[in-house]
This record gives sequence, C-alpha cells and structure tokens, in this order.
Amino acid sequence: MGSKWHWRKVQFAADNVSLFALTLFVITAALIFGGAPNGYNWQNLIVMVPAIALIGLAVSNGVLNRFWRLSVLFRLFAFAVVLLPILQLVPLPPEVWASLPGRMLENNIIELAGGADKWRPITLNQNGTLLVWLSLIPPTGVFMATLLLNSREREALLLFVLAFAAFSGTIGIFQFASGGGILNFYHSSHDKFLLGFFANRNHQGLFLAVAASIGFWWAGARKLRKNRAIFAYAAASALFMVLAISTTSRAGMAFMFIAILTGWAARFGLGRRPWLSAAISVITLSVVIAGSSILNDNISARIERFESIDTDGRWQIWQQSLPIGLQYLPVGSGLGTYVPAFARFETLDEVGPLYINHAHNEYLELFVEAGVPGLLIPVFFILSYVLALLALLKNLRPNNCNLLCLYVVPLYFVLHSTVDYPLRTQALAVIFAIFLAIIWNRRDRVPETGS
Repeated sequence: MGSKWHWRKVQFAADNVSLFALTLFVITAALIFGGAPNGYNWQNLIVMVPAIALIGLAVSNGVLNRFWRLSVLFRLFAFAVVLLPILQLVPLPPEVWASLPGRMLENNIIELAGGADKWRPITLNQNGTLLVWLSLIPPTGVFMATLLLNSREREALLLFVLAFAAFSGTIGIFQFASGGGILNFYHSSHDKFLLGFFANRNHQGLFLAVAASIGFWWAGARKLRKNRAIFAYAAASALFMVLAISTTSRAGMAFMFIAILTGWAARFGLGRRPWLSAAISVITLSVVIAGSSILNDNISARIERFESIDTDGRWQIWQQSLPIGLQYLPVGSGLGTYVPAFARFETLDEVGPLYINHAHNEYLELFVEAGVPGLLIPVFFILSYVLALLALLKNLRPNNCNLLCLYVVPLYFVLHSTVDYPLRTQALAVIFAIFLAIIWNRRDRVPETGS
C-alpha cells in the first residue's frame, strides 16, 4: 500500500491520512457544536459542511464496495434511513395527496387558497423533513469513513472520544459546582447539572456511559495483572458513576451500571470465580452511590427524581401521541413535523407558552412522522444488531471478550430511544455511526484497509 506514517502506536496507510484527519475533524465539530437537537443554525452548518467533503472522500476511496459486503439487514436499515426523507419530499398528484389520511384540514385550506391543483409531497413541512435528511450527513460521513479505516485508526477514534468525554466531564464538574453559573453553552433548563457540551443531561449521561464502555474495552486489552486490574476497574467505576450521578439522568445512571457490569464481567467473569466480578462491581457501585448521597445533599435531593417516575410528563405525551400517529397512518405526517402535528390535536386547556418539542420516544415519534415505513427502521436495525451480538457471543473467547464492551453500546441507544431522542443530536448520531461501522464491519470480517 505504499509508505506508512507512524504516530506512536497508530499506523496509518498513506492513502488514509487525509481521511482520518477529516473524520476526526467532523467528530470534534459534532461533539463541540452538535450537543443540542438539530436545527437550521450555524452550529450544525459547521458540522455538515466538512461532512459533505468526508462523504466525497470516502466514496472516492471505494467505500461503496465495502458497504455492499455488510449484512443484508443492515443495508436495508441504512437504505431506509437515507431514502425515507427523500421519498417524503417527492411531489404527489393532487388527488393522491388529498386522499392521504390526516390532511383534511390542510386540504380545505389549500382549496380555499386556490392551490388544489398543485402537486405536494407527503410531508406537511418540507423544511422540517429536509432538515432531518441534512442532519444525516455527518453520521453518514463518519460511518463511511470509519468503514475504510484500519483497526489502529479506529482505536484512535475511540480513544479520542474517551479523551473528549474526560474533557466534557471536567467542564461538567465546573457547571455542576457553579449551579450553571459558568460554562453554560446552551442556557437550557438543565443548566444546573453536569452537561458538558450537551444541552440535555440525559444525552450527557448516555455519552458518559459510552465513554465508560470504551474505557473498559481499552483496559481489557491491556492485559494488566489481576490485582492492578481490580484496583484500576474499581477506581474507573467510581469515577464514571460519580459523573453519571452528577447528571441526575436516570437513563444515564442505568446505562453506566450496564457499562460497568459489562466491563467487569468481560475482564474477570470468564475466570474460575465469575461471581467475584459481579460482587466487586455491585459493592463498588453501592459504596459510590451511598457516599455521594451522604457527602452531597444536592445530589441526594436530585436522586429523588426516581420517586416521580409515575408522574413523569412523558407518560402523558405518549398517551397523546399514539392516537395522533393513528390519524396519519399509513405514511405519517412527515419527518420533522412532530411539533405541528402534536399542536394540532392539543385542547385549549393544554395550550400554553411552552410546547412539546419531541415525543421523548423515538419509536413513537417515528410512528407519528413516518407511519409504518418509519417503524421498519428500528425493526431492521434491531434484527441486524441481535444477529451481530449472537455472532460475537458464539465466538467469544478470553482473548476477545472485551469486545462485549463495544457491542453493548448500540443497546444504550436502542433503550434510550424509548424515553428520549438521542439520535436527533449531531454529537450522539456521530458517535453511534462510529460503533455501527466498527461492529458491523467486524461481523462481516471485511479485510482491514492497508493490510
């Protein structure tokens, strides 16, 4: 493959230096500027423009050939994600559009305005659907580029994400300590918590859990002596759990539990005493939570969010969203149209200065916005993920069990999407794309670039 360039332990094929550098730039831009939901703003523009160049560079380096080697289910998932917004933007004949469910009010307004003879797309908001499609550019670019990178380059990407999480966590400590008084980037309602570069504490909690999984994966490959490993894992578990608690994100803390337990099990669970891993990790987590609650009344008070799960506003949003989705079956109201679709069915008693920006359930929001075709996206993904996970478990050995720490990361996104909208931020969508490329590329045993 020609000359090689070395940077410590990272080995780059000469053809991939620019690809890796641009990928790293897009990831950095997404993590810094993409911590809030997508919108038409300069922050997302900073992420999207270099991502377009990244897609072009990846295509010119033959990524399409690599993509066609992936599993059929995963390719169906990828095609559905990219093509669905485009199909919703294709103009339809007036009689076809008028026959679509849920459009009676719009159709009457159009007739009164004298525009009944014009062709219109499925979506009720073309700008909203176009934004959804444009927001796919950064994760698509990162996914394509990561497919082409070799194992050392991918490891460097993951370690960079881990390092950035440490930086973000440090920023978050100052945010939390000052009650949102300093380093407040988004002025969100969560500004008194540990946010880092995110506008939402739940998204920061998910990001920290991903970072913890990367950390345990990397540590598992270092082959530390058992006594040193136990000490290192206990210290890392305590640190990550304290950071997760400081976000007060229930989902983030739950995923951190999974990350820590998976890390311990992958490192120690295959030995003669698998119970030792679970026992030590449970004790460690219990001590951390109890100590944090005793030492910091502020954190202790915020943990009481668990007591209000039954009164969480999400339940009401879900109950109202389901019948809205049924009104627009089978094609939905259009991606990016949840806000006007929900507002249209609000009663006068519910109207106020605040509005519901998302369903806080990605599957339900897809049902409202994309109907039956939208639900195919998670179906294709979950099926392909289960097959990839089963393939790993079937071939699990002591020398590769630390890969469980990476394979569990998509599960965080699958679960978190039931109560939030993590993939509607550029930062988390790009992180998700990295793991998709690593896991599915490995499953199909595609030869490493430059090997």
